[in-house]
Amino acid sequence: LFSVLLLGGFPAVALAETETETDTNTETNTDDATMVAPPLPRVAANPHQDRHQALQRFLREQGRQHEIVSLIANETEFYGLFLRESRGKPQGGILLLHDQHQHGHWPTLIAPLREHLPPLGWTTLAIELTSPPPLPIPERGVYEVMTAEEPSTENLDETDLNNSEMADDAVPANNAPTSEPLDSNGLALTGAPEQDDLADNEPALPRLERLPPARPWAENPSSAEAQTNERTAQQRYEDDMHARIEAAMRYLQQHGQLNLVIIATGDSANWAAAYVQKHRRNEQERGLGLVLVDAMDDPWHAIPLTQQLSELDIPLLDVITALNRQAPRDNQRRAGTMRHKQREQYQQLVLPAYDHYHHTSSLLNRRVQGWLRSQMKGSEFKTGQ
Repeated sequence: LFSVLLLGGFPAVALAETETETDTNTETNTDDATMVAPPLPRVAANPHQDRHQALQRFLREQGRQHEIVSLIANETEFYGLFLRESRGKPQGGILLLHDQHQHGHWPTLIAPLREHLPPLGWTTLAIELTSPPPLPIPERGVYEVMTAEEPSTENLDETDLNNSEMADDAVPANNAPTSEPLDSNGLALTGAPEQDDLADNEPALPRLERLPPARPWAENPSSAEAQTNERTAQQRYEDDMHARIEAAMRYLQQHGQLNLVIIATGDSANWAAAYVQKHRRNEQERGLGLVLVDAMDDPWHAIPLTQQLSELDIPLLDVITALNRQAPRDNQRRAGTMRHKQREQYQQLVLPAYDHYHHTSSLLNRRVQGWLRSQMKGSEFKTGQ
């Protein structure tokens, strides 16, 4: 008996040791769980930066890294794609401004132009434009609750009062019995079922005297701060756009290009027109031209594009292609405004939809080439003359 009792005690001891180890592991796991893990870094997508970095990587892989130049505006470095003229008879320099969500070698427009013009004597420079800030969220409307008011009898004549009394007598009271069943609003149901059929249905809802009050919108305490930040982002965007165009034009001038033309596409038209308006030449002096392709108003620019162009009396080509996102009436209104201002150097071209933008002999390239030859042809001269 003693041996049996002695042998039966070993499992109890082993179980006790196992429970002790389990408790120890549980305490260790609990201590580990109470330790706060370091927060993971949050990385936001930046498609603008990825787009331009991918372009530069593509050019390096193609052995064209010599086209990439570094420019600085507002203490910020950005890149440009520079191609010197290869004809031997320089005609001038051309600055190409891409549209939003594009880059300086966009295949449908910018790349064909900047590669097509250097063999014709034009030095081209396509630059990286800054990304615009997101548009502000429109404010929510405030809705007022209209409460039902009893009609006033001050302005009613005797006939209207009599008609009102007769109408009140015709309508039974709320507590008066009626032979016809009423709905939740106290109106008689036409062709309503018998009372026995309604016995199993749910009781009618109480009659509503008026609509429940609407919940007021919660006011954002940081609305003033949000407006300040929005204005700061807009001002920073405007300064960057102006500074980058100034730096690019200065780069062309430093490389001996004094006969300058800006080719702007899409939303960059406002900023190109602003530069030309600031640096416009006299009527007798040549040396600054503007080409717009599918021009649009930038929502962040304070002055409409049509108003800007109406103040310019320089060689100006306005090209409209099948990729144009502007309403046709806006393009027609812009041309009509320029005719009204008697801007004889303004010309608007509408290209057909079958043009191939990726081909070097596209209609757009040939039209721009012909306009440059007839309106902006330059000549080479020695320094100091």
